[in-house]
Amino acid sequence: MAILSNGVNGSRKERQESEVESTSVRFRAESSYVDDDTVANRSTEMSFPSEAEHSRSQDHSKSLEFTTASSEQFTMNQKRASSYTGASRWRRESRWVRMSKYGVLIFLAVTCAGCATGMYFLTKASEDANFTEEFDDYANELIAMSHQEANNVFDAISSFGVTLTSYAMDTQKDFPFVTIPHFEHRGQNLRSITGATFLSWNLLVDSQYVSAWNNYTLQQEGWVQDGLDAQAKRDGTPHLLAKGIAPVIFRYDSSQDLESDLKVRVPDTSNATKLVTWQVSPVPQDPSMVNQNLFSTLFGDSIDNVGAQVLSKFITDSSYQRLDEQTTKARPQSYLAQPVYNDFQDVGASDSSSIVGYLVALLPWDNFFRNIIPDGVHTLDVVLSNDCGDVSTLQVRGPDVTVISDTEDVHDSQFDSMVIRHTFGQVPTRWASSSSNDDEDHRRRLQSVEQTNSSFWCTFDFAIYPTAEFQAQSEDDDETTLYPLGIVMIFVFTTAVFLLHDTFIARRQARIEETAARSNAIVQSLFPAQVRERLLMGSDEKASQHISIGNEEKTPNPGDSVQPTAKEAAHALEDGDLVTDRLLRTKPIADLFPNATVMFADICGFTAWSSVREPTQVFTLLEQIYNSFDILARKRRVFKVETIGDCYVAAAGLPDPRPDHAVAMARFANECLIKMHSVVKKLEVRLGPDTAELGMRFGLHSGPVTAGVLRGEKSRFQLFGDTVNTASRIETTGERNRVHLSEDTARILIQSGKESWVERRDGVVAAKGKGDMVTYWLTLAQSKLKKRKSRKKKSKSMEETAKPASSSSAAGAEEQPTPLEIPERSISLDQHISYDDRKQRLIDWNVDVLTTLLKKIQAMRAAEDSDSVADANFEHDSWRYAHIDTTVLDEVREIITLPQQEQVYKRDPQNLELGEKAVAQLKEYVGLIASMYHENSFHNFEHASHVTQSVTKLLSRIVTADDIDYNAYQYKKKEGNESHLHKHTYGITSDPITQFACAFSALIHDVDHTGVPNAQLVKEESDVALFYKNKSVAEQNSVDLAWSLMMEPEFDALRSCIYRDKEELDRFRQLVVNSVMATDIADRELGAARKARWVKAFALLDDESAETSGLHESHIDSVNRKATIVIEHLIQASDVSHTMQHWHVYSKWNEKLFHEMYGAFKNGRAAKDPAEFWYTGELGFFDFYIIPLAKKLKECGVFGVASDEYLNYAEANREEWERKGLDMVSKYLEDYDDEEKKT
Repeated sequence: MAILSNGVNGSRKERQESEVESTSVRFRAESSYVDDDTVANRSTEMSFPSEAEHSRSQDHSKSLEFTTASSEQFTMNQKRASSYTGASRWRRESRWVRMSKYGVLIFLAVTCAGCATGMYFLTKASEDANFTEEFDDYANELIAMSHQEANNVFDAISSFGVTLTSYAMDTQKDFPFVTIPHFEHRGQNLRSITGATFLSWNLLVDSQYVSAWNNYTLQQEGWVQDGLDAQAKRDGTPHLLAKGIAPVIFRYDSSQDLESDLKVRVPDTSNATKLVTWQVSPVPQDPSMVNQNLFSTLFGDSIDNVGAQVLSKFITDSSYQRLDEQTTKARPQSYLAQPVYNDFQDVGASDSSSIVGYLVALLPWDNFFRNIIPDGVHTLDVVLSNDCGDVSTLQVRGPDVTVISDTEDVHDSQFDSMVIRHTFGQVPTRWASSSSNDDEDHRRRLQSVEQTNSSFWCTFDFAIYPTAEFQAQSEDDDETTLYPLGIVMIFVFTTAVFLLHDTFIARRQARIEETAARSNAIVQSLFPAQVRERLLMGSDEKASQHISIGNEEKTPNPGDSVQPTAKEAAHALEDGDLVTDRLLRTKPIADLFPNATVMFADICGFTAWSSVREPTQVFTLLEQIYNSFDILARKRRVFKVETIGDCYVAAAGLPDPRPDHAVAMARFANECLIKMHSVVKKLEVRLGPDTAELGMRFGLHSGPVTAGVLRGEKSRFQLFGDTVNTASRIETTGERNRVHLSEDTARILIQSGKESWVERRDGVVAAKGKGDMVTYWLTLAQSKLKKRKSRKKKSKSMEETAKPASSSSAAGAEEQPTPLEIPERSISLDQHISYDDRKQRLIDWNVDVLTTLLKKIQAMRAAEDSDSVADANFEHDSWRYAHIDTTVLDEVREIITLPQQEQVYKRDPQNLELGEKAVAQLKEYVGLIASMYHENSFHNFEHASHVTQSVTKLLSRIVTADDIDYNAYQYKKKEGNESHLHKHTYGITSDPITQFACAFSALIHDVDHTGVPNAQLVKEESDVALFYKNKSVAEQNSVDLAWSLMMEPEFDALRSCIYRDKEELDRFRQLVVNSVMATDIADRELGAARKARWVKAFALLDDESAETSGLHESHIDSVNRKATIVIEHLIQASDVSHTMQHWHVYSKWNEKLFHEMYGAFKNGRAAKDPAEFWYTGELGFFDFYIIPLAKKLKECGVFGVASDEYLNYAEANREEWERKGLDMVSKYLEDYDDEEKKT
């Protein structure tokens, strides 16, 4: 304590005399487990404890411990900081050099930026002026040319009206009895000139001429057919027959909605003058508008007494309405009414009595603005409006015009200040002196509109606005950037000379710093902070500053080094051992930590669990668990030493000494145990059954530890001493899911006021090399786990459980099912089922496995030709029941035809998503299958999941050559090896349906199993045995039940993912039947047939013996035969895979099977007591079935290293059973009796 106090006082004095920066560096040298702010705060607290800290202290001993820890920590900080004095000076000098260099660069940059910015604003102002000027030019051009286009249109229509008057005078016909010949030709010519979409010739008919007019129109209606013929000839379309016109002048019933499609026409018998529609262009096939009195409409009523050309409001209900092709907005159109006079003398007269009719044209407004602006000029917005309340927005892009809104003003409001407005038809300013006639025409049109006093005829204005696109085009000039860029280039050239020399130096310096940074990063990842710092120091400096905690030793002078003698050096050079020579010249980095706690944590059941997993799954588990521990270690400031296999080693109290090392490690071990349970439960869905059953043993011991860097190749930071060995012994003598404490650790916890955390273990522990030891349990974790389990506990019973139909009842024993009936499944689709946590995790895992295989099916289909489509005509329910007069067993095939050509994935299955409906149906299906399993000891859903796991493992191990990596099976095969893999595996790897069928068969192969063998069902003469003719009863029943469920309408999307035509359905069915039937290993006839198929497929026969044996067959049949027998043996091996896995796995499932058969015996459903023959039976089972089966897996050459693994485990388990089997059977009986007593 005195030594620590002196260290603190000395460090305070040095801190007062040192520089501020050195102080900063000193505290940055704090351990990597604590941030800078925390270090600074702690250093202050070490010297001046706050009142808050004293209030939090429970007693004087805890406060003393805190002061001691602070002093030790601060002393270490001081000693570390001294090593950084030279580095700090080098950083300060380098910083001044950089600052001077940066000062020059900043001055040049600021000067350049100021000049460039000024030049930019000057050029920007110039471009803004150009933009305004350019817009004014184009807008005025648009006004002028649209005015000229409008005058041309108005003049053309006016001329046509004069032509009508001229025709009547030349032919001496009296109005209204005037019909213009070839009106369609004339109208089409006028429409092409003006752009009008419709043209009509309307005559005023006085009441005294109504009767004569009706007769006249019937005589002259031939113009309609003439017009249709002219249109057909001109357009090259079929000739149409015209319908008849109205025989009398009509109007629409005023009581009807005039905008309705079902308007009623009635004769107009009024005595007033009528404005009658006569000839129109283009001519419709149904001239229903002819002879309509327009005065009965808003249009006609408002045109009365109009003596000049007028324009209507926007027309939106016309049958001649057109949409903009780009925006689908309605093109704004207006009627132009041109009065027609009785003779030339009346033309333009103010007296409307000389008007005999009106020529009406429907004009689109966008035509007035087309082909004015040159091509390549970006958009201008033109907003049309009138005093009738209509608004429309056009966009002029070069010669084209687009309607962007047919109801509102949508121009860019940022350009409101630049608007140029103009009244349509008014003479532009630039033409005012030379266009007096145009101005007079405009004045007369305004007077006509005012005289109508109507909201139908309007005066129009339009406003022109620029757009952002137009602005960007006008400002797209290099001047804005050219001059500033020139200034920047001058700066670059100036600074390039200045930086040239510095660049070469900086490049070399950067290379050195990069190498140092990489070395530092490696050291940081391998060693604690203190060791890191000492490794990065020079060897001499390290020797001079070496610290040994708790031991006084002579400190060498700076520059001294540990030199070997001349004899040692000569000997080292003789052997060429330069590394040893270097090590002799430097002092090792090693410290003694008198107060530390070491933890060993080992995963229970890991060896057995990993024996049935893929290497990637094993590492996934370890990474998830130990990464979680690493996070907790950083949080608790516990130092992770290393992982040895599945053992996790950590220490507290080193490399940063701390008085609460035992308390911190106890908390850490407690949190690790809780985290372990959480992680393995989450991982069970991904890693398969039994993952959540994994546990962990923890062992803690406190004492002195020697720690340091064991130098040499692949140097590591390691712990040594009796404390480490004792911690390991404490762990190995512990129990699953408990934290085992040594007496020393427990004593420190009790002294720290944590006596409630510990509980003495009954008796003593005999530890190897330690003798009998008194140990303790950490009770903190157990109490928390019990609370968690009580909160999460769920009922294991189902809400509704239906009795399987396959189990016969005494009442129905006399009735036998008809040959065509299939036993009903035992679960209704509408039945709600709940599962306990474990079964739900198994269901989720099976869903995940099957989903992965379904994705492969979909990815393979994506690779097929586009003309290969699904056959939608085949019946999904064709396999819902067994074939007529046959059973499932009759469907077993000697050869199943698989795809003959290798297939590759064009899409990555891992990135492919199934439809939500298919996934939901798959989850429902697997859940129902799980509910159809009985709660047998062995033949249950858990065992089916175990078989499925073995199937997926064997499928993933299918390899062909050393240059094929395991990932190739998943998706990306190496180029050129797809064909090799396909041939070597007989097409199994090329057909994802086959792989799915194997996993599917494993899942369903024991559905509805009653827990007794087939022989017992046959002996009992059960209904299901009679139905299946006493052959493979349980297996056939499982296929029928699972298949019948699959074929329900509720699983249509799931079936579509599995197969899409009759061929795929047949192959899937055959694979399922053969696979499930292969699990019946008790049927001698089936077994003999499989052996014969194996011999025929894989026996090496010469040509002569093959001839005599009749084994010659086509190459395709030979390959498919091998594939079929390989699939059957795959499912057979998986069904008994526990015998070819780790001893603990074998023992677990062997006991479950014994309990199931012993229970059947106790219930009177078995003739013999299995305890009498179990030992010898297992030996025979290994000798005559398991080991030969494992050898066949190896002989077929498909499963790679997995076949060796299965064979080795089978032989090892056989030897172990021979030694321990008798004792194991006795233990099985005791466990069974114990379970019976509990229940």
